[in-house]
Amino acid sequence: MASLYLRHNLTGTIRSLKEFAPQDLPPVPIVFFAFRVMVGLGLLMIAIGLASVVLRWRRAVYDARWLQYTMIAMSPAGFVAMLAGWTVTEVGRQPYTVFGILRTIDSASPVALPAVAWSAGCIGAAYVIAFSIGFFYLLRLVAKPPRAKEPGPHPTLAVRIRTICDRRMAGGHDVAAMIQSTGFLPLLAAGTLAFAVLMYVVLDGTDLGVGILFLTKPTTAQREMMVDSILPVWDGNETWLVLGGGGLIAMFPLAYAVFLSALYPVFFAMLLALIFRGMAIEFREHTDERRKPSCDAAMFAGSLLSAVCQGVLLGALIEGVHIARDQYAGGWLDWLTPFTVFCGIGLSIGYAWLGACWLMWRTEGALHRRARRVAVWLAV
Repeated sequence: MASLYLRHNLTGTIRSLKEFAPQDLPPVPIVFFAFRVMVGLGLLMIAIGLASVVLRWRRAVYDARWLQYTMIAMSPAGFVAMLAGWTVTEVGRQPYTVFGILRTIDSASPVALPAVAWSAGCIGAAYVIAFSIGFFYLLRLVAKPPRAKEPGPHPTLAVRIRTICDRRMAGGHDVAAMIQSTGFLPLLAAGTLAFAVLMYVVLDGTDLGVGILFLTKPTTAQREMMVDSILPVWDGNETWLVLGGGGLIAMFPLAYAVFLSALYPVFFAMLLALIFRGMAIEFREHTDERRKPSCDAAMFAGSLLSAVCQGVLLGALIEGVHIARDQYAGGWLDWLTPFTVFCGIGLSIGYAWLGACWLMWRTEGALHRRARRVAVWLAV
């Protein structure tokens, strides 16, 4: 009785949100803090950049040990600021959206076209100016010949690093020797990439699975609920794919070059499928009922093709590629084997299972029961 009473009151409270305007509701704390994290990190980056310019002008940049440690500590700041900015954008524009009651399109404030054009123009101009300054400054550095007395790293810094590496661990092993013998840094880099790939598979794999489940022919209302359940999160989940690709080219450039050369068709097909999936999610909210089936078809096709391509990439990575003199030496279709096709199908089924579990968690009613039945079969 207590649970029924609580659920009845909670349902009534949610439905009463229809009667409130967005400005009558309290602000969302996550937007409040995410905005301050984004702005704070941005101002801190600007301050560090100005300090570096001043120290460079005084020829003391290599002697400022505090600056070197600060820049090392600021390595993940760009990624954190990007996630905070995404949170402000995606969550901030829909802080009062209630699933199934108040949609994003209904809770958005209308913005005049001149205001949007002015904002886009200012942002574009800022990027063009910043890129131009950086580009010409790099050209100037490249054209400048090296000086005979170019200041180098502080000598005491190298001595300090060597002293730290020479310290003995509890077992009596030299840290520097351990790093050289076990390849600690490559393992750490590989672990970072593995974590990024894992987060992408779990998060965006769930979104792709929801799109694949359009194959089960849900009703129009159920498709609306399925898309609305992933609408606030799918764009941020794709960020992990960017981190994985950028980390691969930064930490393992040779592997990136060989793997990309061997799998160009699969990579391009995956990227195009992800683009179609994103267009279907964003555009279906602004189309009429006659064109929504086309968006749903693009949503299903893009999700399924992305999942199959990612499975093929996994299978090709397991099977290996032909390398000669640090270059890809195979053919155009060497990646197409029964094993890679099997991996593509298996990963698609796994993504669909993740999507069914997500719908079990985030929905109720007939869609929840349908997702439960599908999840049981996909689990097998």
